Amino acid sequence: DRDWTTDREVTIGDSVFPLNATLSTENKFTVTEVAYEYAFLRKPTWELPGTGGIHWIKFSFHLSGRGSCTGGDCEPGGGVSFRSENHEANGPLPVLGLHGMWEFIPTWYLDGQMQFFKAKIDKFDGSVVDTRLSATKMFGRNCGGRAGWNRCVTRVDVDDGGDFSGSLHWG
Repeated sequence: DRDWTTDREVTIGDSVFPLNATLSTENKFTVTEVAYEYAFLRKPTWELPGTGGIHWIKFSFHLSGRGSCTGGDCEPGGGVSFRSENHEANGPLPVLGLHGMWEFIPTWYLDGQMQFFKAKIDKFDGSVVDTRLSATKMFGRNCGGRAGWNRCVTRVDVDDGGDFSGSLHWG
């Protein structure tokens, strides 16, 4: 979520927000993953599987704003209300990756994974990189605790050769 003031005229969908309009935006990004792993290298204390799967990515964007003006086109009192815009995009992206797990001390595991997808289709050029690193302590055969770090970065560039071009870098 962010509130900001435009430094130029902004057109989104059917709405035009003038210079110095105050806008409120809300972005939501959700990734749901289904993957299959196959351990092509396996030893007693480590394994290295390959992964393949689908990331279902959902991105939603909401924008609303109010501007003010001081010229001859202003409403009485100087305030102008503007429309709000809601946009959503979602769909599946296939991913490939590697996953490694290592038991460095009995009952302690280090786990790392990287998945990647890149495509260029018509006016869209984009990629998804999902990286994870975690440590796990097993307290019993079926019980453990994990702490880790996960970073998912999505990049999409759009250029239709005409009036619309833009990019999204989301992480």
